[in-house]
Amino acid sequence: MKSLFTIHAGEFLVASYIERKFKEFEIWLPSKDTGVDLLLTKPKKNIGLQVKYSINYALTTLNPAYRINTRAIGWFRLNRKSIKDSKADFWVFVIYIEAAKEYDFILIHPVDLLKKLDSIHGVKDKIDCYFQITEAKKCFETRGLKKADCIAISKGTYISGNRDFALYLNNWNLINKI
Repeated sequence: MKSLFTIHAGEFLVASYIERKFKEFEIWLPSKDTGVDLLLTKPKKNIGLQVKYSINYALTTLNPAYRINTRAIGWFRLNRKSIKDSKADFWVFVIYIEAAKEYDFILIHPVDLLKKLDSIHGVKDKIDCYFQITEAKKCFETRGLKKADCIAISKGTYISGNRDFALYLNNWNLINKI
């Protein structure tokens, strides 16, 4: 029997965070899948969120050198068409950090997300995306990087404009700019 009501972990974590931090918003769950997982409303403002969730792969990554100063690594399998046709105002990537019992959120407009992913991976239908978040609160998309680059990210010495997602890391102020 199909459950009458389900919400996945990422949606729950985003909704509960918004409920605590942004009391002016009402949070709504759509009754059918339209590409918007959560709808935030307040007078004269509606914001649609598409939520993606990942566990933290930092502790299970094969290379211990990648773990130095790394807070979290999230893995997301994305569909280019879903991003391109998205009705959501923002995509929110949620990574749970078990040891700290905390979450990191990457909030990005789907047009900006697609532009960045295309510049990193080229135009592909399916995109595997790894977000590596450092203890210094830097965030990079690391899928396809060489070992030396991943170690440089861990050490805080890596420089790359198109892979840098720090602007979107835990930046909830973006929702107030709509």
